[in-house]
Amino acid sequence: MNQAGERMSASDFRKKKEIEEARKNGTLPPEKDADGNLINPHNPDYISKRPWYLGSSGPSLTHQINPKKDQVLSMTEADQINVRAFKATNRKKFVKGACTNCGATTHNAKECVERPRKVGAWKTNKDIAADEVIVDVRSGQYGKLTFDAKRDAWLGYDTEEHAATIARFEKMETARKQKRIEEMNKEFKDDARKEKTNKTGSDSDSDSDGEGGSEDDEFVDKEGGRVISKRVSRQGGVGGAEMKITSRNLRIREDTAKYLRNLNPNSAFYDPKTRSMRDNPNPDLSAEDSAFMGDNFIRNTGDAVKLAKTQLFAWEAAEHGVVPEGQLHPQATPSAAEFMRQQYEAKKAALEAEKRKAIIDKYGAQTPAPPKELLLAATESYVEYSRDGRVVKGIEKAPAKSKYLEDVLENNHTSVWGSWYDRAARAWGFACCHSTVRKSYCTGAQGKAAAQALAVAPPEPAKEREMLQPSASGTTEAAFSLTARSELYGENTAPSLDEAKLKAAKAKAKKSKEEDGKKRKYNSMLQDDVSAEDMEVYRMQKTKRDDPMANISSDTLLPE
Repeated sequence: MNQAGERMSASDFRKKKEIEEARKNGTLPPEKDADGNLINPHNPDYISKRPWYLGSSGPSLTHQINPKKDQVLSMTEADQINVRAFKATNRKKFVKGACTNCGATTHNAKECVERPRKVGAWKTNKDIAADEVIVDVRSGQYGKLTFDAKRDAWLGYDTEEHAATIARFEKMETARKQKRIEEMNKEFKDDARKEKTNKTGSDSDSDSDGEGGSEDDEFVDKEGGRVISKRVSRQGGVGGAEMKITSRNLRIREDTAKYLRNLNPNSAFYDPKTRSMRDNPNPDLSAEDSAFMGDNFIRNTGDAVKLAKTQLFAWEAAEHGVVPEGQLHPQATPSAAEFMRQQYEAKKAALEAEKRKAIIDKYGAQTPAPPKELLLAATESYVEYSRDGRVVKGIEKAPAKSKYLEDVLENNHTSVWGSWYDRAARAWGFACCHSTVRKSYCTGAQGKAAAQALAVAPPEPAKEREMLQPSASGTTEAAFSLTARSELYGENTAPSLDEAKLKAAKAKAKKSKEEDGKKRKYNSMLQDDVSAEDMEVYRMQKTKRDDPMANISSDTLLPE
């Protein structure tokens, strides 16, 4: 059967298969759809075959494409999709198993968030609420949204809900006005009855004025507006000395709307749905001349900054581990968070004040600037300064600056370096011990006595240098021969060596040289004591190893 539902003959079917095989092999060009797009000949039949209910309109793959994929939805179309989805679930009768309060089938009475009705929907069958249907228009299932539809804050809102709210408020306002009219009629009847009983036949105008002035000075009319009455003198003196006039205290709306502050379309953006203008409409004006500086300006006023500091303190305290995470919460426990922040700021201020006091005590406070009269004053005294700010020439003499630290006592000395001068040695020293060594320790009175004794003692006469006399034998071997072991090694007395220990030391040195410390364990108890025999073996081996002539035989020719 073909796509139209008609049965094909064997020859037509064979011809169709041959054409398909030729297209797969590349001998024939592939098919094209109505839009001119190539159709892959390797597509299976269940993909390329068009359903019978879509009709036959030539080769095409449009039945495999989502028609709503490239559809663009405006704000109105997106709202209509939500409204249709909600209206589809509206019912007129109560269904068993639904919420007994509102009648929706997606939740029960315990989970219902609607105001509890006096008589539930399961009895009245009125105002059956729609089921909670989540229509995600932004997911792209129904098409792409336009720029405005993506940013629509009222997407999916049904205006009929607000119409019901308006109708309810209108009923309340009508009942309030009717009740107020009845109260006013009753008050007027009572006033007329009192006026009739208190009438004495005298001047009715003055009596009525006095009666009205005593009771009707201030009242509220039926519309809820406040009426203020006051007495003013009559013009021309006709009708009494004073008369009463009433004036309605209306609210005068002289404030300007936000969007009328600056009519430039490139100024601050005004959102009509939220009635907010976050930026400043007139950024060129100063704060004193500007009556409105944007809604963001209000966020930095009042306790907003303090609340932000408390929140930041809670985050930093949890991050640094001062308090466990979640224990300090400005929203759950605002008083505790604010109290801890105030304690922290008080301790921080105390530490900074203590640190500043320590620095001032050590280095001194900053010298205050001289008055302006002295800064701009003229003088005839000539003072010359160097590049580093020292006085070189002028009235003020430049003090001599020492290269040593001043008022610094070192090495237990009680006086500074340079406080005493030794005339005999011609050197500076310490006055506490008469020491002329710069980094010496103080010896006190004993050092003074030693220095005084050294100065009093006569100096030893210097000996003249004498030349060495040649030896009588005249041989060089006798001059350079060392007769004793102490002269060879620089020792006063040659140690006595044990032959057995010397032999054992040689064997030990040979064994350690062969092993080279490889078999020694990490925690081995190594003896580091060096005996006289070990030292003797070391000298013997060192002599052989370091002698440049040790490995040269008698037949080797030395270079000239």
